[in-house]
Amino acid sequence: MKSRDELLQALGRLEKSLLGMAGKGNEALKRAISRLPESREKRFAVLGGGIAVALVLIALLVALQRPGDVSEGEDSDFRGDEASLTARVVPWRLYGFDGTRTRYLPSSYVRPPFKVRWSFRAHSLLEYSPVIADGVVYGFSNDGEAFALRRDTGKVIWRRQISDLNASSPVYSDGVLYGVSLEPGTAFALSAATGKRLWKRDLPGRSESSPLIADGKVVFGCETGQLFALDVRTGKTIWQTEVGGAIKAAPALESGTLYVAAYGGILKAVDLTDGSEIWSAGSQSGGLLGSGNFYATPAVAFDRIYVGNTDGRMYSFERRSGHLAWSRSTGAYVYAAAVAADTPLTEPSIYFGSYDGEFYSLDARTGEVNWQKPVGGAVSGAASLIGGTLFVSNLRKTTTLGLNAKTGNRNFGFPDGAYNPAVSDGRWLILTGKRRIYGLEPMDRTKAKAKEAAAGS
Repeated sequence: MKSRDELLQALGRLEKSLLGMAGKGNEALKRAISRLPESREKRFAVLGGGIAVALVLIALLVALQRPGDVSEGEDSDFRGDEASLTARVVPWRLYGFDGTRTRYLPSSYVRPPFKVRWSFRAHSLLEYSPVIADGVVYGFSNDGEAFALRRDTGKVIWRRQISDLNASSPVYSDGVLYGVSLEPGTAFALSAATGKRLWKRDLPGRSESSPLIADGKVVFGCETGQLFALDVRTGKTIWQTEVGGAIKAAPALESGTLYVAAYGGILKAVDLTDGSEIWSAGSQSGGLLGSGNFYATPAVAFDRIYVGNTDGRMYSFERRSGHLAWSRSTGAYVYAAAVAADTPLTEPSIYFGSYDGEFYSLDARTGEVNWQKPVGGAVSGAASLIGGTLFVSNLRKTTTLGLNAKTGNRNFGFPDGAYNPAVSDGRWLILTGKRRIYGLEPMDRTKAKAKEAAAGS
C-alpha cells in the first residue's frame, strides 16, 4: 500500500501527464481536474485516495490506446545544408518569411541589444505579425483594420477598415496586398500604396489561412475545407480542391507542390498547377483522444514537412511521399508553427513552442530533443529565427523572449507580446505586441560594448 505522500506525488505527475495528453480535444477532462480544490492535500482530504485511483485508471486507458512517438527509419529522406541568405536587406513579404514558411532570416546585423525607435497602437488585438516590403510595414488587426507604416519611423501611411474580423497576415506582391478575412468570409486585394480595394471575392465560409502568391495565383484555405487558387488580377477561381477538414493553417509551397494541413489530422500535397492531390497523410491515431487537429502552418525544409498538432505532437513527414518520418510528444497541444533552419552554428533543427509553456529545439532529422526551455507560459503563436536569436511570446505573461538558437539561453526580453512576435528585413526588427507594433533598431556595436563595460566597472 502506497503512503499518502507517495499518492500525492503520483497525483501531481498524473495530472500533468493527462493534461498534456488531453490536448485541445478533451476539454472535459481538463475542466474536471481544474475544478478540484487548488491544494492537492485538500483534494486528498476531500476525495480520499479515490481520485488518485481514478486518475490511474484513466491514465492507463489513455496510455494503452495512444500510440508512442515514431522515430526516423533508416530509409527516410533527409536533405541538410540548406542554402543561407547573405546578410542584406530583404523583404519579409508573407507569413513565415517565404513560401516554405521556415520563419528563418539569416542576418549578422539584426541581433540584441536593440533600441526601440517607434511604436504603433492598433485599435484591437494583433494576433498575426505584419509583413515588410520596400521599407513599409503592412498588417491586419483582429478588428479587420488594414494599415501601412513607414518602417523607419512608424508613421501611418494609411489605415482602412476591410472586414469585421481578421486573424491572418497579408502577402505583398508587385505593389498589391492580398488577404483573407473571417467575418465576412472573403478574399481581397488592396493597393499597397493607398489601401484601396482592387477586388473582393466572397467565400463559402471564414478564412484565417494567410495566403501566398505563386504563378499568378493567390492560394489559401477556407474553414469549409477547400483550398482555393484565385487569379491575382481578378479574384476569379482558377481551381479549388476539397481537403477533407477545416483549413486554419496557411499553405506552404516547394517546387510546385502545395502542402496544406487541416482539422481531422489531415496533411495533403497538392499540385499548384491544377489543385490535384499528389499524396495524403495524417496524424497518428490518438485512441481516446482522437487524431487531433492540424492548426499550425507547415514548414518545408530538408525534404521534410514539419507540422504541429493539437494531439501534443510535432510531426515530420517526407516531402515527396508523405511517409511519417518521426513524431515527438510535448506536454500539451502544439498550435505554433515551427521554425526550420540550418544555421552556421547549429545542425539542421526545428524550433517551436507548446501550450505546456516549454520551447523546444529538435534535431530536424531524428526528432531528438536538442534542448527545451520554459518561456513563462503557453505558446500559441509561431516563433521567428532572425540571425542567431529565436523570438517567442507567451500568453500568460504576454512578454517576448529572445533565445540563443544553439543553447536556448535567453539573450533578449521585451515586456509585450502574445502571439506571432517578430519579423525582420535584415535591417530592423519589427516586434508585434498584444496591441502594438514596435520598430527596434540594433544598437551600434561600439556603443553597446562601451555601455556594457561601463555597467561592469
